[in-house]
Amino acid sequence: MPGTLRNGYGDIGLELSLTELHMVQLCRHGEGLRVSAHASVPYDGDLAALLADHGRFAKLVRKGFKQARFAGRRVVAAMPASYTQVKPVSYQSAGRDGDAAAIARLMHERLGDVISEFVIDYMPVQTLYEGREKLALVAICREETVVSFLDMLHKARLTVTALEIGPIAIQRLITALQRLRPPQNTLVVNCGREKSYLTLLSDSRLLSDDEVDFGEDLIVQRVCSALHMSPEIALELLQQINLDPARSPTDLKTERNAEALTEIIKPQLAKLVAEIQRGLMFAQSESRGTRTDQVYLLGSIARWPGTARLLSSLTGTPVSTLPDPLALFSDETDGEHPPAPALAVASGLALRRFMGNE
Repeated sequence: MPGTLRNGYGDIGLELSLTELHMVQLCRHGEGLRVSAHASVPYDGDLAALLADHGRFAKLVRKGFKQARFAGRRVVAAMPASYTQVKPVSYQSAGRDGDAAAIARLMHERLGDVISEFVIDYMPVQTLYEGREKLALVAICREETVVSFLDMLHKARLTVTALEIGPIAIQRLITALQRLRPPQNTLVVNCGREKSYLTLLSDSRLLSDDEVDFGEDLIVQRVCSALHMSPEIALELLQQINLDPARSPTDLKTERNAEALTEIIKPQLAKLVAEIQRGLMFAQSESRGTRTDQVYLLGSIARWPGTARLLSSLTGTPVSTLPDPLALFSDETDGEHPPAPALAVASGLALRRFMGNE
């Protein structure tokens, strides 16, 4: 286990999503872990504006510390996904030079002399076949963006112990979730407003992380066009009507509305369905088809009633919303807490010091 845990507390997992600042801290509890503190602080405006205003970000952090009693100010932070590219790279073993040298040469060939303007990290992806090219996921971010992000965290009086990307945090959380389950190919679909991110794992092996031009806005715009309504009303409709094909009928009007809405959005879901099926086919080829498939839905459309069941029917694969990450651990507070799937990335970050940099 890297580092020393202070009084059994891990570092705070910190993620800045498109709409909220998420923070989660875990601590040792007997043989397991429990949630010692968690907070979600919403903000207005876009992410770029927030990142450019360090004082405003510091206020968000202070609000988070007022919401819950965090131990210390050490954080494992995630670079915002919209500022980071994650690409699969095939390479030949570099012998004595090592994998890092081989990947560095490949990236220099692709980026040229501007490679000095980027921060590059990689994670090897193990394959089940011998004698084939190696595969790695390479994360690329502009150096000035990384420096500015770290400076913003420092000005908020936070000590950064590690900087990660979302797919690594999700991998760690899924690994914790699947410890008592049979081998699986798992695809986590994190839907945003304009983009979605598909993180593919086979057991605990991270296979890929892809950005897809699909998001909440695409479906909302389609509903607006078909039903001649404002985006606000269209979004409210999507958040209220149950899209589950196996839903229990209520009244005739509600049932007709649900059927009409489903037919309107199906063409927009087709691209996401195709990407899900493509990802699972790749995972099956890597695992020789011996694992079961599971798709977890996270983000904006995961909050729409019945969307996971609708995607299950369209893909032919079990799709469910990502289990509440806080429910994986015993919460230190008494009573029930509302489900918080949006804390998935922050929870995976918070696991780093307990599970290692896997």
